[in-house]
Amino acid sequence: MIVSDYATRTVQTVHQDETVQACAAALERSAVGCLIVLDAEERPVGIVTDRDLTVRALAGSAPQPDQLPVHQVMSEPLEDIAPGDSVENALNHMRTSGHRRLAVCDEGKVVGLLSIDDVLDILSESLHELATEMPEKRRQAIREARVHHAREDLEDIYDDVRDKLRKTSWYSREVLFNEIDSVRERLKKTLESMDMHLP
Repeated sequence: MIVSDYATRTVQTVHQDETVQACAAALERSAVGCLIVLDAEERPVGIVTDRDLTVRALAGSAPQPDQLPVHQVMSEPLEDIAPGDSVENALNHMRTSGHRRLAVCDEGKVVGLLSIDDVLDILSESLHELATEMPEKRRQAIREARVHHAREDLEDIYDDVRDKLRKTSWYSREVLFNEIDSVRERLKKTLESMDMHLP
């Protein structure tokens, strides 16, 4: 599983000189929890979350939201990951850095966003698929084991019949039919043990 398959491709951005008030309006308008902050050359330099606005912009003696530029409250440097990286690497990155969101960057441009919620959705989906597949795989394994044992049983049966016929000095119809009936009964029991039936 690679990051580009699961990352959110529509990423909302804000320029670093815009005000916190404008940033809050953009969050509300877009119904998202974070914005990627860009510099004057459109390069990603940080991320601002709703928590950043609450803790850094509205608490304490910070200037008024309509006067405070976003770059003073954003989280930096921007934690990013490549589109081709594995989701496992992304999760490890989140764990070691303590960040819940990673910008997906390609050649210096933001092309997506991967959050811890996205990763949890992936894990939930994988566990569901595994739980769905396991019973069938178990049944398949049991069937294959039974077929393997049945094949060994049949080989033993036919070897036994060949030995008996080889030791018989005469091949009367009665003897041959008795051996065939015996083989049929043993084969029937083997197949019944595999939940199958002879017609």
